[in-house]
Amino acid sequence: MKVRLAQHTIDCSGDPEAAREAWRSQGMAWLAAPGEAWRPGEGGPGLPAWTWISPRWGAELRILHLVEPGHHGTRIHARADLEGPLAWLHRFRLQPELRARMPAALRSVARGLASGAA
Repeated sequence: MKVRLAQHTIDCSGDPEAAREAWRSQGMAWLAAPGEAWRPGEGGPGLPAWTWISPRWGAELRILHLVEPGHHGTRIHARADLEGPLAWLHRFRLQPELRARMPAALRSVARGLASGAA
């Protein structure tokens, strides 16, 4: 079973490569959950992406990160999916947290780019 927990996209000024570095350096501290691995993700042809993976009992949390050129600089995407036979159960705790924190995490990366901190 696969459950989409949250997804968010934000446009910001700045270079896509700087956004990738800012997103990676920020890491997953915003989620406050144990992460087991970063793996190359499925961003499509020519679109680098990476996935943060956190195993759960009976499920696996996967958060895809994608940064691409946008109309006015950079477009940053994040998408969280939960897969496994007990995904439905973990959804009740994880979905509200992800929907609340994911937009703020993307805004933080965008602010860092705008201020030149990335």
